[in-house]
Amino acid sequence: MRKFTTLAIIGLLAACKPAADKAPADADPVAPPVPEAKNDGPDAATTAVGLDGEGLRFVDKASGKTSLLAFGVPRAQAETALANVAGKEDDRNTNEECGAGPMEFTRYDAMTLNF
Repeated sequence: MRKFTTLAIIGLLAACKPAADKAPADADPVAPPVPEAKNDGPDAATTAVGLDGEGLRFVDKASGKTSLLAFGVPRAQAETALANVAGKEDDRNTNEECGAGPMEFTRYDAMTLNF
């Protein structure tokens, strides 16, 4: 009797599980739209920005020469360097209640600098 009760409970629990939503087999997956980067800073035409293990890497598009803006530089220096390529920041904010301690943020399009 005990085995039957256990099986009945398992069966009832399985019946309560909602069915998974399945996309039609012929549906094409759609990626979310990526916002268009503004790149309206004075050096945007000649400089690209990349993120690497050491910080932000600025790349001269014509020569390939790179320069590094290392992690840990002062906020004003980082904002000035990125504004030369990305233009004016979209948002500048502070969060005093962050679990790691007070944080400051500056956002340029999809890139957010954390201080």
